[in-house]
Amino acid sequence: MADIAEPLRAATIASNQWSDFSIRVRRGAEYVAIPLFALAVSALLFSLFLLALGKSPPEFYQLVFRGGFGTAFSLQNTFQRSAPLILTALAVAVPARIGLVMIGGEGALVLGGFASAAIAIPLVLGKLPPLPTLCVMAAAGMLVGAVWVGIVGYLRHARGSMRRSRRCC
Repeated sequence: MADIAEPLRAATIASNQWSDFSIRVRRGAEYVAIPLFALAVSALLFSLFLLALGKSPPEFYQLVFRGGFGTAFSLQNTFQRSAPLILTALAVAVPARIGLVMIGGEGALVLGGFASAAIAIPLVLGKLPPLPTLCVMAAAGMLVGAVWVGIVGYLRHARGSMRRSRRCC
């Protein structure tokens, strides 16, 4: 009887592994299917809006695609404009993984960019070479962004909201 029970036990383990795998696949599919469904619904609604205006939705979507990915310049421009936003989202997502809420990320991006541009003007007018100018710009942007997020973190700590938001057990 022990010989008969072993294949059943192995089959049960195998079925549990397939069950766990199918659960993981379904969860992973949700992360893809839900945003795609939201994009499809919003594209459909915007197409109805374009039709109400008497415009062609396929022509509009073709122009949007060509403007973002159609040429090497537009692709480079898309990456250049999306990189800071992606890094800002990453700065919010990493603390969120450990249960912290990071607020002020977009403000740090805007103020850091403003500081970089503001510091660049006297450096360029003073004929500083490009490499040191870029290094000073990067340092100024990081410093101002860090100060902004530091202010937010200090205010949050001073109010004691970190202690109240953490749940025990």
